[in-house]
Amino acid sequence: MRLGAKNVIFKMGERGVRFINLNEIFEVKAFKVNAVDTTGAGDTFNGSFAAALSMGMDIKEALRFANAAAAISVTRKGAAVSSPTYEEIISFMEAHK
Repeated sequence: MRLGAKNVIFKMGERGVRFINLNEIFEVKAFKVNAVDTTGAGDTFNGSFAAALSMGMDIKEALRFANAAAAISVTRKGAAVSSPTYEEIISFMEAHK
């Protein structure tokens, strides 16, 4: 019996995220933005990642979606008030292909 995490996500801030499991390793780059406040960025990332998975996105899409959400959040002051809406995330991703 193998114990331990089956999937690991390393959040690397402005360098993006790295995903590792037994079958693959890949990185998803961060979006370049002018950060003003990083408070709440991790929570925004985590919540957006979970939401993206629940909407049926695959891991790579969900990580890109979460990166976009976190990128938007760091351009705003505060924690909960800096979290973007779904529409804002989609618009941001479209503008940053």
